[in-house]
Amino acid sequence: MLSEVLSLVESADRAVGIMVFFGALLGGTYYWANRSPTLARIRSMLPITFVYITLTIVGVVFQLDTGSWTDRYLLHVTIGIGAMAFAHWGQWFINDWTDTETDQHSNPDRPLATGQVTETQILATGISLLGVGILFSGAVKPEAAIALFGWILVAIVYTIPPFRLKDGAFSSMLCFGLLGTVAILFGSLLVAPTPNQSVWMLIAVLMVVIPVNSSYQDLPDEEGDSKAGIDNFVVRYGSGRVKQFLAVSFPISFIATALVFGWYAALPIFTGLGGAVTYLLVNWQGGDKIDPQISTVIGLYFISLAVSQYTW
Repeated sequence: MLSEVLSLVESADRAVGIMVFFGALLGGTYYWANRSPTLARIRSMLPITFVYITLTIVGVVFQLDTGSWTDRYLLHVTIGIGAMAFAHWGQWFINDWTDTETDQHSNPDRPLATGQVTETQILATGISLLGVGILFSGAVKPEAAIALFGWILVAIVYTIPPFRLKDGAFSSMLCFGLLGTVAILFGSLLVAPTPNQSVWMLIAVLMVVIPVNSSYQDLPDEEGDSKAGIDNFVVRYGSGRVKQFLAVSFPISFIATALVFGWYAALPIFTGLGGAVTYLLVNWQGGDKIDPQISTVIGLYFISLAVSQYTW
């Protein structure tokens, strides 16, 4: 009994140490952002990185029984969160590298578009971060590393020519759905060799929810994407019509998720989150970026999924 307690304490100490390390890393990134255009780019990624981190946690919670993951798998989950963050940052730098021309129209403030960094620097940074993510996940479990590698492959197909599925309306939606659901799969494989039925059910639900609502990220870039020849739904139908659609689809999706899993007590939470997105969309008049705020609410939605599964 004593040895088990000591082992648990040692594991908790290591987990706390790693959490402190990642906290210091994120804090340092934020502090030094004004001194480095590369780090400033990472700072702008944090809202959507938060989304993928919460998806990873959701995968863990759905995989394990109530109450069993907080002490037994804290170390693995903490490392997995870091791996997903590094992989996501790396994917974004690769995306910047392939978007050099289109960013001149849609995102002229990015470091590569403004000439603050070179294409070689951006590419090297992206590849390095992807490698660190794979190494971190491999240190936990080979299955987790394979899942994260699959996530990276989807991101590459989404971004890099000749595939570049981000340029198509339906192909872009499909990629966002896969990126979200593979992140859940990655989370489940951090703590188990195979996903359970609850994980697969969640993947099926979110494979509908995520693609349907993914166009919010393109709202501020309508003019630039149109000039660059990108065929997404915002370019096809206009930001006004897409905004109206999303203002309805987000709350319906959030509430429907709670109903599918029978979390009736959590309906006020999901209704409130859906209402928050609707409020942001209705009050957005174009021009300014709206995706960071909506991404933050989406991350809270995924946290609510985990809390609801854990509680009910």
